[in-house]
Amino acid sequence: MFKGEILEKCKIILASSSPRRRTLFDEFNLKYSVVVPDIEETRIPGEKPIEFVKRIAGEKALNAATKLTDKSAPSIIVAADTIVVLDNEILGKPKDSEDAVKMLKRLSGKTHKVITGWAAGILKKNWIVEACITEVTFYPLTENEIIKYVETKEPLDKAGAYGIQEKGGALVKEINGSYFNVVGLPMEQLLRALKELNGIDEIFVK
Repeated sequence: MFKGEILEKCKIILASSSPRRRTLFDEFNLKYSVVVPDIEETRIPGEKPIEFVKRIAGEKALNAATKLTDKSAPSIIVAADTIVVLDNEILGKPKDSEDAVKMLKRLSGKTHKVITGWAAGILKKNWIVEACITEVTFYPLTENEIIKYVETKEPLDKAGAYGIQEKGGALVKEINGSYFNVVGLPMEQLLRALKELNGIDEIFVK
């Protein structure tokens, strides 16, 4: 469990509607509440993917801050944005099943990047904004494998049309980098950021 000081002195606000990020917080026994941000996630022309996700993560965090009912209480706000990048093109969430099939055909047998921009900070104090990159290589996939996977409906709400933590993990040959990043939030980096923000010495206690 994370060091008690952070849980006692600062509320953690997860600025995300993602069930996968909530699951990650639950797995690490973090006490938190959810505030869903409402921003326009539009890429600026010429903006690099890593710059895009860092900006969006920061905007999500600031938007969530405006929705807090008690701004006097010390709160750590955490926000993130995850994208899949293939050949410098961002693959977002598929529009429908047909779009998911097209995405997976493009990813088949290739290596792509999963980039998560994340922001963590205390209101009116310190902020940390970073990005994590993981390389993911897919097995060559048959058309039938792709169709059967899309029929599970699992890919339809996920960037790049797959979820590594679910059935989509069977499509992945190997990864280079953080597994948690591919799920949606690099917990290794975030936990150390929370430690830094609170001036504590340890991540885990007995």
